[in-house]
Amino acid sequence: MRSIIDPPAYVVQVKAPVRYQYEQTIETDWTSVLNRKFPSGRICFVESDDDELYSAVSISPYHEQFSSQIEDGIKDIVYAFVNKNYMPISSCEGHDWSWDTTFVKLAVTSLEEARAIGNYFSAIPYVSLHYYERSANNEFYVVNGVTRIRPLLPAKYDAKLEAEGINRLYFRNHDSYCFLNINLFEYKEQPFWSSILQRYVMRYKKSKNLNSVKQQVLATISSLPTYEK
Repeated sequence: MRSIIDPPAYVVQVKAPVRYQYEQTIETDWTSVLNRKFPSGRICFVESDDDELYSAVSISPYHEQFSSQIEDGIKDIVYAFVNKNYMPISSCEGHDWSWDTTFVKLAVTSLEEARAIGNYFSAIPYVSLHYYERSANNEFYVVNGVTRIRPLLPAKYDAKLEAEGINRLYFRNHDSYCFLNINLFEYKEQPFWSSILQRYVMRYKKSKNLNSVKQQVLATISSLPTYEK
């Protein structure tokens, strides 16, 4: 089964030698951290050789290169949320018709608020919703002067740092955040033979209905009140 690291809401800085400029500037020049596009089509910070494990860094919509950081297949939904003053912190267009989920993750100030927003989308076919109290899950580390990224150990998770990271991205000032995942055509793990069948069913449904579902999501976003927090 694939093991995919969900893109993080923030990246924890690991102490590094002062001579290393990249690490020196992360806290003061957070706009210098960018993802890149890989041959698979994913836009992320690190992608494994077997294309089954990847990590991404959240980028501010106010960054001059923000458009290059969002995959084309989800860009319209991401921008629709940004234009309504919501805070999408990660997204994916889905890169395998029968496996990857198309999604966008929003940061909000409480689970109650996340559920209230999710209710707008709950009746759309092939849309599933998930709610989280945390999102950040990666950290930088340095090996021989090269900055790399790795999964964040749960014991090292810091809600304050997560909030500070999102505040920097969106120029907000909240003490904490919760998260809403809006998934389109979500793949769910099944026993082996059921999994194969589901992959083909999902391939058919997604190829046939994705554009229609996206249009319903976009119409729902347009009906949302502007986010005031």
